[in-house]
Amino acid sequence: LSDRFATPTPIAGGKVVTVKPNAGDAGWWSSDEQRGHLGDSFLYAGRYAGQEFLSAVGFDLARIPRGAALNEVILRLNGLKADRLSVPGDVQGAGNAETIWLVQLVGEANAPDLPRSNYLTALSAPAAVTLPPLHADHLAAGNTNTFELDDASRSWLETELLNGATSVLVRLIASGGTGDTMFAWDSGQGPESAGGSPELIVSYGPPPPTPPPL
Repeated sequence: LSDRFATPTPIAGGKVVTVKPNAGDAGWWSSDEQRGHLGDSFLYAGRYAGQEFLSAVGFDLARIPRGAALNEVILRLNGLKADRLSVPGDVQGAGNAETIWLVQLVGEANAPDLPRSNYLTALSAPAAVTLPPLHADHLAAGNTNTFELDDASRSWLETELLNGATSVLVRLIASGGTGDTMFAWDSGQGPESAGGSPELIVSYGPPPPTPPPL
């Protein structure tokens, strides 16, 4: 997890691609509704007024050739709305000292069908990777949360692509705490977006001359 960011430099024979979610591939869910809100500007995660909120973002990775080594993979999420975020130490945030926000990667085979999913469906999909947690002081409107996948996470994604996957799902959830606290990242879509779409930046090496057999 880092607040600093430098665009990766392509290695010889490789490329760097920046992937953003397609229309309808990002949205949020609340625990009292049967359908999600795809295409909305906000990616909510947390709890508010007795409801739990989570978000999910799908990234299409079809441009990355099968069998190419992944040298760097960086996820960037841009904060959009913090008016319901309780900071530990505030009167309103006294119960939220242990609340953290988790950013998880879900493999294609386990990813739910977002348009048909409810909150429980989106929540119960097993995560393959959980990135370093975010605390309230990491979150602010206009701030960018940047994650660089470590060797194990990058190897998992590389294997996913080698096995024929063409996408990965990122899920945003809050964990712990008892009081109301909620944050929203920018989906890059909808009328209230500030234009800060989630991004997955992938630097990959030269593709093999012949794609490996599935």
